[in-house]
Amino acid sequence: YPTHKEAAQQQQSNTNNTNNVIHALSGSLGSALSITIFYPLETVRTRLQVGDPNVTPSRWSFSLVYNIYQQEGVSGLYRGWY
Repeated sequence: YPTHKEAAQQQQSNTNNTNNVIHALSGSLGSALSITIFYPLETVRTRLQVGDPNVTPSRWSFSLVYNIYQQEGVSGLYRGWY
């Protein structure tokens, strides 16, 4: 019985270490994905607050994202992120 108990504890600790790594990787990937998706909206919000003359206020944020994309390309949407 003691040998079985030690083996079970060893397997449990290995599983916990693997689970921790998986949780850390999935959290990192989720954060990177959400930043990548929502950063253009932050760019629009910041430009509206600053009063950028190239961004005219609109009812829809996505039309502003599209306008920035047309004028400056993808790099304009992610300016300041990298």
